[in-house]
Amino acid sequence: MALHSLNLMIESRLAADVERLRGEVELHVLPHPCPLAVSPADFSHGGELIKRARLTVRRRLAGPERRIAGTGSVL
Repeated sequence: MALHSLNLMIESRLAADVERLRGEVELHVLPHPCPLAVSPADFSHGGELIKRARLTVRRRLAGPERRIAGTGSVL
């Protein structure tokens, strides 16, 4: 439950920062890896998660630009 609460607080802060910085910087917000087969608190899979994240980001940046509905922020 504590991790879920922390995730909600981080997500809220990110949304506020994205909104605050809109128009000031070019910002690309990428979705978190989903689904995860391991807990984000399990650091024994760090290398695997980093490799997966790199591949996801490369694919996302190579594809067409998408925007978050209602925010103007780039996905």
